[in-house]
Amino acid sequence: MSLNISNIYLKAAYDIYLERLDEVKEYIEFINVLHNNLDDNEIEYINRDSQVSTSYRLSSTLEYTIYSSTYLMIYNLIESSANSIIYSIHENIDANGVKPHDLNSKLYRNFLRNFKNFLNEENILKLERNRSTSEEEMLLKLLSESYTKEGFFNGNIDFRVLKKTAKDYGFLIKPILGREFSAEDLLVVKSRRNKLAHGAYSFSECGKSVTFQEGQTTFEVFSINGEENSIEINTMNHIFQSVENVLDCMFLCLNDYLKDRKYLAES
Repeated sequence: MSLNISNIYLKAAYDIYLERLDEVKEYIEFINVLHNNLDDNEIEYINRDSQVSTSYRLSSTLEYTIYSSTYLMIYNLIESSANSIIYSIHENIDANGVKPHDLNSKLYRNFLRNFKNFLNEENILKLERNRSTSEEEMLLKLLSESYTKEGFFNGNIDFRVLKKTAKDYGFLIKPILGREFSAEDLLVVKSRRNKLAHGAYSFSECGKSVTFQEGQTTFEVFSINGEENSIEINTMNHIFQSVENVLDCMFLCLNDYLKDRKYLAES
C-alpha cells in the first residue's frame, strides 16, 4: 500500500524508495521460491536452445551465498532511503530561503557542526574570491551547500542511529497505521552487512543461519552499547517487513514534520 506523501521533495525520495523496495522484494520472493522448491539441491529448468528440461545442482555454498546477499540489498535500501529522507529536510529549507537563525535549536546546532566541517581549504578559497558576498548571502550559501544526499550516515545504520538522527532534527520515529517493527532486525542487518563487507563472515557462512520458515529459531550474540546480548534472528521475510515498516514510518512522520515546518524555531 502506497503512502500519501504530500511534500514534493519527500515524495521524490519516496518514489525512488518504492523502486528500490520492489527490487529487494522481488529478490526475496525469488529466494523464497528457490528455498521452497529445491529438491535435493537441484533446480529444474528448460534449456533455452534445446527446450529440454534440465537440472542444475546447487552446492550448499552457492545456496547460502544467494541467501546472505539479501543482507547487502536490504542494508542498501536502508542507507539510501534514510539519506534521501533526511536530505529532503534540507531541500525544503533551501527552497524556502530559510536563514540559519530561523532554524529550530536542534537544526541550528546541527548547522554549526556542519559549518565547521564545510570550511575546508577549498571552500575557504571560494569564499575569499567572492568577498563582495554579504554575510547573510554567505550563510545561506553555506547552509545550502554544506549538506549532501550521501553525507548523513557513515555506513553504520541501525535503528538506534536512525532514532538519534531523527531526534537531532526534532522528530520521532514511531509506529503508524499498525506498522510495527523490531529494532533488533535492523541491528542484525547492519551487523551482518558489516561483517560481510569487512570479511569477518564469508557469504556462505553467513547464509547458513538465514531462515524462511517461522519456528526455525536461531540466536546470535551482538554487542549493544558495549554489552553482549543474545538476539533471536528472525526469518528473512520478517526482517524485510520490519525494515519496510521502519522506513514507511519515517516517511509518514517526516511528512507531518515538513507540513508543519517543524524545522523552524518557534515564534
